[in-house]
Amino acid sequence: GYTDPLPQALVLTAIVISFGMTAVVVLIALGAYLEGGTDRINLDGAPESGDETPPEDTPAADFDPALEPGPQGAETPE
Repeated sequence: GYTDPLPQALVLTAIVISFGMTAVVVLIALGAYLEGGTDRINLDGAPESGDETPPEDTPAADFDPALEPGPQGAETPE
């Protein structure tokens, strides 16, 4: 007898795609945790559109361009 391989191929493809999407979601969540320093989602304290002030529990940025040295040999403006 002959069996149609299409249903088996579609099921295997669905399994592979769901595994890949799970990996993508985990990596996005891990990246957000590493960048934000927390996995807390505070929807009540979310800033309104146009509000530039961060919530109180947001960690301060580690990068300040004014404190970074310029290219080697470049003079600093006074």
